[in-house]
Amino acid sequence: MRRLVRPIDRRIAHLALPAIGALAADPLLTLADTALVGRLGPVPLAALGVNAAIFTTIFVTFNFLGYGTTAAVARLRGAGDLDGAARYVAQALWLAIAIGLTASVLLQSGATRIVRLMGVTGVLEEPTLSYLRIRSFAAVPFLIVMVGHGMFRGMLDTRTPMRIAIVTNIVNVIISATLIYPAGLGVSGAAWGTLLAQTGAALTFLRIDT
Repeated sequence: MRRLVRPIDRRIAHLALPAIGALAADPLLTLADTALVGRLGPVPLAALGVNAAIFTTIFVTFNFLGYGTTAAVARLRGAGDLDGAARYVAQALWLAIAIGLTASVLLQSGATRIVRLMGVTGVLEEPTLSYLRIRSFAAVPFLIVMVGHGMFRGMLDTRTPMRIAIVTNIVNVIISATLIYPAGLGVSGAAWGTLLAQTGAALTFLRIDT
């Protein structure tokens, strides 16, 4: 029995460990931004913290895009319906784009109300709004990346998303650090860095998918 179990355990670990690393991608983006922005002082750091709470709350709602895609792709590929799996991924991508655009519009139009509902006032309001309005454009890329992760998990490939996640985090640190300090954009630089890094990740998934 042990000999039967061990190969299965190794296979599970082979899939699970890279998947865990890939799932940590977005939290690591926020963690890197926190480390970089923290040197600017308490106000920019607080602005980033408010936005981290906002985006975590919003985007966790759409986790079904990733997990639903994983289950559907695995089922269709297991049944030998590769065309059906491809169609499902295409539909999931269009849904991600539609939801992302809607979220961006709502975040842009309701930015002031949202931050005030979070209790933001005074000198904290301007940097919080600045970050929120820039980062809101990452809604579409973020959801495309989520579908990409789900697609590859359904194909029993968790290493490709992990590699993309690692590169995304490296790019984010480089761009954010450049825009925050030499460019002097402050907390807005962190938002631009995250936006550009996630856009690059989304384009990579789309390129691989096509």
